[in-house]
Order: sequence, then C-alpha cells, then structure tokens
Amino acid sequence: MQQSRGFTLLELLVVLVLIGIGLTLAVLSVGSGGLNRQLEQEARRFISLTELAGDEAIIQGREFGIDFSNSGYRFLTLVDGHWIIYQEDKLYRQRTLPDSAFFKLFIDNLPFDLPEQFVEIKPVVKDEESPSQQHKPQLFILSSGEHNTFELQLHTPNEAHYQIDGDMMGSLSMAQLDSEQ
Repeated sequence: MQQSRGFTLLELLVVLVLIGIGLTLAVLSVGSGGLNRQLEQEARRFISLTELAGDEAIIQGREFGIDFSNSGYRFLTLVDGHWIIYQEDKLYRQRTLPDSAFFKLFIDNLPFDLPEQFVEIKPVVKDEESPSQQHKPQLFILSSGEHNTFELQLHTPNEAHYQIDGDMMGSLSMAQLDSEQ
C-alpha cells in the first residue's frame, strides 16, 4: 500500500519565502508612488529647506535668497552687496523637479515669469567701472526673519498639484490642489 504524501513544513516555508520575495520585488518595481508622490516630497523638501534657511539667516545675520528656474531652485546669499550661489553647505545645493514637473510662482499675488534655465551668476569684479545689472533671487529670506509673500505651485501635466504659501514672517503652508486648477 502506498502512503499519500503531503507537503513538509520546510517546503511550505520555502514557498512562502519565495512568494514574499516576489511581492517585495513587485512593490519596489512600482516605485515610490509615482510622480504625485515625488512632487509631494519635493514640496515638503522645499518647505524644510526654506525654514532652515530662515533660521540660519537669523542666527548668522546673513541674507539668503531663493532663485528659481522653471523646473528647479537654488539658494543664494548676499556677500558684499552681491548675490552669489550659496555653496557653504551641500544641503542647499541646486534642486531639480522630477521630469515634466514645473513651478508657477506668484509674488505678492502677481505671477512671476520664471526662466527655462537658471540665470548665470557671474563672479563679481571689484574694479569694474560700470557694474552690470546684477541678478537677484525671486524670494528673499532676510536676517530679520522676514520673507517676501509668495505662492509657489508645483505642477505636472496630469497629476495632482501642490501649493506652498509663504507670508512675511516666514510661515509656510502646503496644500494639495485639484487637477483642474
């Protein structure tokens, strides 16, 4: 007489481990939630960096600015009356939005046209007789703790959008907008 044989506990555990590994790989291949999730992360990163720059401006007694292109931003600082790219801390390095995402900036409720690429900031020549027009950032973070009032929208073609509002005292808030806006 032949005995019917079932699965051993070890065989079942091996199958469960393989299923778990397969599911993990499937979840990881989907990504971090798509473009909407990346846009939300960028909005939160912008808020954190801007708040941190506001604190540093007060502590260091230094003026900071945020310079935008259509799809990125960078921090500037005022040195001897000239705006230069802030390179003392890698945390404030130039940031770029995910592909196909872009900014819309409103300062004091007025739309601000952002350049497609960052404006080149030339080194300051102290002996220059006729100073050229100096590039200035769109947002100012002053050592007094004040900021200019702004509304920054992060958009993608077919995904949700985020809006960051900043007031004169440096308070920032974020909201998710409907796709129609």
